[in-house]
Amino acid sequence: MTVAEMKAKALTIAPSQVTTYPFRELELFEHWDGIPWEKYPCWKRWSSMTMQKMRETPLELFQKYISEDERVPVAIGFAPGAIFAVNKKTIMRHSKAFYQRLLHKMFLGEMVHVNPETGHYMERFWLALFNPSEYVQWDDSDVSNAERNQDGQLAKGHWYRTPMGAADDLGAMRRGEGMESPESSISPSTGSSESLESSETELSSITDEETLDGK
Repeated sequence: MTVAEMKAKALTIAPSQVTTYPFRELELFEHWDGIPWEKYPCWKRWSSMTMQKMRETPLELFQKYISEDERVPVAIGFAPGAIFAVNKKTIMRHSKAFYQRLLHKMFLGEMVHVNPETGHYMERFWLALFNPSEYVQWDDSDVSNAERNQDGQLAKGHWYRTPMGAADDLGAMRRGEGMESPESSISPSTGSSESLESSETELSSITDEETLDGK
């Protein structure tokens, strides 16, 4: 998928919808007490770098800055690499002050670093922030009856789980949109896919003072 195709698709997004771009299936995040980096050799690309650790746990940050619900989710779904697009109205459900607060907590102050742990947390939080009804699983019964949602993503409760202890795991290849071949696709519970080709896309900053629903 080219940048132009990604942009064209982004322009069709409806409010509340979160469009993630192909290559990888949505993955599952459930490490609310902290990411156990040492148990995932496949993440050594990041864990082997000097990392600025966050003293607060993912759960503490999620409950304070992302979710208005005090329950502990079973899991949330996320797009590896956080390559996604949302409608302007979806962004503006939160105030500019909300995003500034998030920015300061996650990436400024003590977290100014080439590899802040909070960057890995936010990679996992974005979809839950913009559409919690689709990407937050609150309990074991909160599972979609369908394997995929209306956007073709793995639906709630069907997200790919990275195997603990795997030395090499690139996740599951996204189906459809001409982005996979039978040789490179895998099921959500086994194996690893072939190397994935990365894409670049433009990111726009939030500058509007206007808000639809301040937080």
